[in-house]
Amino acid sequence: GNDLTTGPNGRRAEGDTIRLTGRVLDRSGSTIAGAKVEIWQVDARGHYVVETGADHDPGFAGYGTHVTDAEGAYAFTTIRPRAYGRYAGLIQRTAHIHMRVWPPRGRPLTTEVWFEGEPGNQSDSFVSRISDLQLRRRMLVRLEPNAEGLRAGVFDVVIPVA
Repeated sequence: GNDLTTGPNGRRAEGDTIRLTGRVLDRSGSTIAGAKVEIWQVDARGHYVVETGADHDPGFAGYGTHVTDAEGAYAFTTIRPRAYGRYAGLIQRTAHIHMRVWPPRGRPLTTEVWFEGEPGNQSDSFVSRISDLQLRRRMLVRLEPNAEGLRAGVFDVVIPVA
């Protein structure tokens, strides 16, 4: 489903709940209905659900899917991910959400959602590789309070369609 804040045991996730919405578009700006959007991320403790032997948050699903509606829109309720390190600090990642979009036709696109204002953005091995500052700004989501009282952000995805 598209709500990652309740684990398989019915417990609520640790961390700050956020809402991530957006649209899937083609290069001309037309919306793409019926695209499958997948997200996965670490829990509030900094672990992916697939990590064996980790101290997982039992209330966090870690993975979700949503099929875009007629307007190409998707929506997820999740937690704000945290930055994490691996391999004794050799790899340091800023807070991010992985995303894969499967259009009804064509090949899937895999990307990451990053957050404006994260201290680790400048040193992250992926964010820092984007030398085009305008493109980098488009890749950063600004979280702001919404009508539900959650911090919410918009991330539109443009994919090539065969």
